[in-house]
Amino acid sequence: MTRTPAMERAGLNFDVPGISVAEPADAAREGLQNLASGPVFIAGDNAAAVHRGSGPDRAAIVLGGHRLMQKLIGASRRDVSGERH
Repeated sequence: MTRTPAMERAGLNFDVPGISVAEPADAAREGLQNLASGPVFIAGDNAAAVHRGSGPDRAAIVLGGHRLMQKLIGASRRDVSGERH
C-alpha cells in the first residue's frame, strides 16, 4: 500500500500491524526501476502478504483480508447478533 494523500484524506490507519506501507516517492522509484521485470512486480515488503493471500482455504484467506481491511478503515466488528466489538 502507498501512503497517498487520497488515502490519508480517507482516514486510513497506516499503523495496522502486518500492512506494508510505502511512501509515494519510494513506490514510484521502485516501480520505475522494475519496469523491465514484466507486467507484475511485487513491491516493497509485500511478498509475505501475497503469500498469505494464496492457498487452498479461500474462506480463511478472505476472512483474514476482511478483518485486516476493517482495521485499516477503523471499522468496528459486529458478531452474528449485531453487537459491536
